[in-house]
Amino acid sequence: MAIGGSGLMFYPLDAPVRILDTRPGLSACSQPNAPIAAGIARVQPARGFCGIPATAQAITGNVTTVNSGGGFLTLYPTGAARQVVASTNYGPNEVINNVFTVGLGVADGAF
Repeated sequence: MAIGGSGLMFYPLDAPVRILDTRPGLSACSQPNAPIAAGIARVQPARGFCGIPATAQAITGNVTTVNSGGGFLTLYPTGAARQVVASTNYGPNEVINNVFTVGLGVADGAF
């Protein structure tokens, strides 16, 4: 694709952003201050949130699990069916990170 074209391209942000952090006392755009419960889907805003452009159709980032009970995390666009493949797997009390790319929901720009 040519630079300056009208198609999809990668546009880096001016500075890194932390969209979500569940650990109390740490800064992020979303701070629930509690772990995400197992088996519960969470809708996370992205498009037009936390410095992400209002035209974004997907985001790339890093997801980290810290000292949880073990399991998996699956990131997927809102409005889409959850995939059967995990974005990351982790064991009990591990600190694991993984790079991800996830599309954003057409209607709300979330995942």
